[in-house]
Amino acid sequence: MRLAKIVSQLNNSGALAAPVVLLGDADIDVDAVTTVGDAGPTDIGFVAHSSERRGARTTHAGALLVDADFAAEYAHELPCAVLYSDDAPRALLELLALLQPPEAPGGPKRHPSAIIDPDAVIGVDVVVGAHLGQALVHL
Repeated sequence: MRLAKIVSQLNNSGALAAPVVLLGDADIDVDAVTTVGDAGPTDIGFVAHSSERRGARTTHAGALLVDADFAAEYAHELPCAVLYSDDAPRALLELLALLQPPEAPGGPKRHPSAIIDPDAVIGVDVVVGAHLGQALVHL
């Protein structure tokens, strides 16, 4: 999906307290959300923690989703398009729902690379993705 369409859908969702702003090429096609370090040219990376900010400058992502403060200070140094918002954590949740909708119910689903404690109890309609970042834990 093109970044322009993603931004439009996020901003028209009614779920965000602040708009998502795009800096850079609106015609970039992306199809997934992942960590900054794992992101490739068709991915949007999310900068959630200060430790990931250094990696943002050398990312291979097609775009990064960052908070407005980070964008104001560093967007000009980043090698890709930038999506930013004062409501970046919520924008991430909406972005995940848009690009990686959950699978149909019918039992727990898990990505093959997900590492789950053997004693964990997982609900019937839970989906465990490949990457659960620190940002999601703090929401």
